[in-house]
Amino acid sequence: MSTLNTVYLSANYPSTGDLNFDKRFRVEGTQPVTFNLQNIENNPGNNLTISKIYFDYGDQVTEYINSSVNTATSIVEPPSAVTHTYNSTISSLDSVLSGSATFYYRNGFKTVFNLEIFYSFNNLIETQPRMVSSSTFAKNLTSFNVITITDNMGNLHNKIVKNADFSFEV
Repeated sequence: MSTLNTVYLSANYPSTGDLNFDKRFRVEGTQPVTFNLQNIENNPGNNLTISKIYFDYGDQVTEYINSSVNTATSIVEPPSAVTHTYNSTISSLDSVLSGSATFYYRNGFKTVFNLEIFYSFNNLIETQPRMVSSSTFAKNLTSFNVITITDNMGNLHNKIVKNADFSFEV
């Protein structure tokens, strides 16, 4: 059973040039993903709002979304969210889809989110994992990293990763 997952996109208004961001997330095979756009600054005060959005979801599906006039405020606004269903194009743990979300502003500038979509056996979007620390140690001339990750519930997870073997020359 698939669940609805949310990817939050956030950016300030591009007043002096184009803005570029990287956004990485994982999906569980076939599932709908909602891109929350409420934190994309629109700047209606200068009438330099977002005119359109171009989504390349990374799975050979693209779409243009035009902003529309909010009849209550007479301000041109983009949608607050966009939902896309990722199908079985991500089939293995080493598969990566590359896409983008481009916001075109009336001042001629744009904000681009470079999207990287990974396959996962578990839903990691809602847990929002973040790496909080990394340290390196050596044992028997082999280097290891200890990586500490936290989730949105405050749980800590540690992972030890073996690095390349040391080699010393005398």
